[in-house]
Amino acid sequence: MIKLIPALILIALQLAFVPAVFAGNSSLPSFPDFSEQDAKIDAESHKSPQSTYSVVFYPRKEVILSAEVESTVSHIAKEFGQSFKKGQVLIKLDPQIFIWRQDKAKAMHAEAAATFKVTEELYQDKSRSIIDLEKARAELSIAKANMRIAGKEVSFCTITAPYSGRVEKLLVDEREWVEAGTPLIKIVSDSVLLARTLVPWNVLKSFPIGKQVTIELTNGETVTGKVSHVGAVMDSASQTFEVKIEVPNSKRKLKCGMTGHIPMPVDEVATR
Repeated sequence: MIKLIPALILIALQLAFVPAVFAGNSSLPSFPDFSEQDAKIDAESHKSPQSTYSVVFYPRKEVILSAEVESTVSHIAKEFGQSFKKGQVLIKLDPQIFIWRQDKAKAMHAEAAATFKVTEELYQDKSRSIIDLEKARAELSIAKANMRIAGKEVSFCTITAPYSGRVEKLLVDEREWVEAGTPLIKIVSDSVLLARTLVPWNVLKSFPIGKQVTIELTNGETVTGKVSHVGAVMDSASQTFEVKIEVPNSKRKLKCGMTGHIPMPVDEVATR
């Protein structure tokens, strides 16, 4: 019986409260309306855009060089992390079998050239038909093409650098057999780096192509670059566009993967 008393008191209070509500009792406490305050906060957040934009440095160029013929890796000239100049040898494959094929193609070309010459002379003397002459001409063309293919295969055994840079990753070892299409080495060009950042759509006009941009590195140093690329499609999740800034790096002080930020002038941020 004692346990039922609090429940009965609660029911009595509820019954007393309901008529007071319908009677428009002004003494009832009212809850504050936060909708206007939330709207103001939301408006202020859109009015004050981010004043700095984080950047990450990436290589301007990077590529994985693959084998174009089947052979054995005979020599690796540049190892992981080493630098190289454009045209320098990076990897060599064993060219011996392709040299033999080239010698064979040269011999067959010489034979086809001699045959065509004799056939042409006999045709002029009316001792051979036009069909014989055209057949000899076709065989000469085929022999010439085979000789060029064999020479190209020999050149494929020497993998040279398409531009100056560094070795990011070595994917094979010496004496390893590789097939055509096997990745051999990944290289990057670090003479010019790309600083990539994400910019909100409402401040994108502050990053036109060609604009000089100052970037503060995490170590306190500053570098300067030019806006080179602006994304054409906005990321719907973050409402941002990707912007890329070319930064000269002839002395190789900057490294791929380094980070920093772009400070925006106070007056430029305040105008948005």
